[in-house]
Amino acid sequence: MTTTTSSSLLQVLILIALLSLSESEESSRGAPRTDEECLSLGYDKNVVDCFRCHDLSRFQLDELKESCLSCCTERETRPVIKKYPSARLEICACNLGHYPQVQAFVKSDRPKAFPNLAIKHVPGRHPTIVLKDSQGNEVEEMSIRKWDTDTIEEFLREHLL
Repeated sequence: MTTTTSSSLLQVLILIALLSLSESEESSRGAPRTDEECLSLGYDKNVVDCFRCHDLSRFQLDELKESCLSCCTERETRPVIKKYPSARLEICACNLGHYPQVQAFVKSDRPKAFPNLAIKHVPGRHPTIVLKDSQGNEVEEMSIRKWDTDTIEEFLREHLL
C-alpha cells in the first residue's frame, strides 16, 4: 500500500471513530431515540408523556430519567387525575422502621389533613396506599416504599376528594 492510501484509510477510520463517539454521546444526553430503541428499553412513545419523566426524581429513579426523556412525547395537556373518595395507608408495624420517610409521615400530624385517609397496620405488609371508590371498594393499590413524606402528602392532595 502506498503512503497516500494508508493515510486516507487512517483518516477514514478516525472519522468513523469520531462519528460513533459523537453518536454515543448524543444518545447518553437524551437525544430522541427511534421507536424500536424505546420499545427495547421498555418505553412506548405513544404512551410516555414527558412530564412523567421529570417526576422520576421524586421517586429516587434519576437513573431512568434520561432514557425516559429520550423516548417521551410532549403533550399539550396533562391527563386528568382521577380522584378517590377515600384511601388507606397499610403497613406492618414491624416494617415501619425500615421506611423512615413513611414512618415520619404516619407519626406526624400530616395524616390529620386527610380525614378520608385511614392508616392500618397489616402484618407483613410493606408500605402501600389503597385507593377506594364511593362504595368503599378497593380500586387501586400502589407501593410507596421509596416515597418521601412530601411525595405521600402531594399524592394524597392530588388523588383524594
